[in-house]
Amino acid sequence: MNPLLLLYKEGKIELMIRIICLTGIFCILSGCTVLVDPPPSPSVINIDLSTDSQSESPVKPAIDIDNTQKYLNEKESPNPLDSYPYLDEKLKEKIAELQNLWKKFESSKRDDMNPTNDFHNSEYLSKLKELLSERDSINISISDLSYILWQNALVSFSETVSLDNNEYNIRVIAYTADFYTKVLTDICDVKNKWIFIQCWNDNEFYFSTLSDGNIHTAKGFIPIIDKGKLNIILSGYSCPGYPMPPFIWSWRLEDDGFQPCKLFEQDKNDMKKYEIVRTIDYYNSKQKKWTLHTDGSYTFVEKRSSAPESELWTTDYEALSVEADNEKEAFIFTGIDWDGSEDSRLFVQFKDGHLIIY
Repeated sequence: MNPLLLLYKEGKIELMIRIICLTGIFCILSGCTVLVDPPPSPSVINIDLSTDSQSESPVKPAIDIDNTQKYLNEKESPNPLDSYPYLDEKLKEKIAELQNLWKKFESSKRDDMNPTNDFHNSEYLSKLKELLSERDSINISISDLSYILWQNALVSFSETVSLDNNEYNIRVIAYTADFYTKVLTDICDVKNKWIFIQCWNDNEFYFSTLSDGNIHTAKGFIPIIDKGKLNIILSGYSCPGYPMPPFIWSWRLEDDGFQPCKLFEQDKNDMKKYEIVRTIDYYNSKQKKWTLHTDGSYTFVEKRSSAPESELWTTDYEALSVEADNEKEAFIFTGIDWDGSEDSRLFVQFKDGHLIIY
């Protein structure tokens, strides 16, 4: 069919004529010359509907969006290790190996399986401990190492102390490994926490693992000189549930590294557990007490009702925080009320070989 006739039947030929006329009048008034091309011939499209055609278009493979995006991210994101040109090449090689081992572990874990045991036995964790046990590792800060290894919960606390005309640098490293999966959502006591310590001077270097894949996380420490020995008292939290009880934990530097020591041993009968009870306040007509439980080295603190069998009332335990006061060589435990306000405080100090609570 003639295309003009088709346009006429559809009522569009009149619209085209009006547009052409208006354009011509405008150009005549403005002194322009109008060139009108004839309408193009209709295109002819041949479609082969036969089913036995010999030429077939190749089928394009489906695009793997996840892998493509992962590839683009790796291409666009520079390796954070490239930002540290000052590092020794051997140290950089060891850190680069840790990067690859972490990627390997991340890619192999599954959301429907608990990866705790796999991580404890992983080559990544073994190599991380090996790196921290070498003196060269003190040449990089833990915050930089955390950034390079994509480990947000790798932090450190540092102090310097003098003993027998020797100055010791002490670095406590707290590490919470991020290997959470969907299957771990409702598990409180995930054993994904490590505490390491490095101690060194010009002639000595010590490395020890204070807590190996357990539920304890460190928040600070105070160095203590007792009986001519270098000691530290850690502070932090244990995570068996909520609220997390704060702790203090004493360690002593020996020839083979740091070992637990009995700075908090107050009973001559060497009791494994004792209570120091102080009535601090009254809340909702229920008397609450501070309680310290210790084996002489590890001591955790709680505050709950003094009523009989109240240890069975999980909702009766008050949330507590702990803070190290390095100037006073004391630890401050603070009760936190239901609205987040401070309720009361307990001070624990080790002085002249004695544990003082006030």
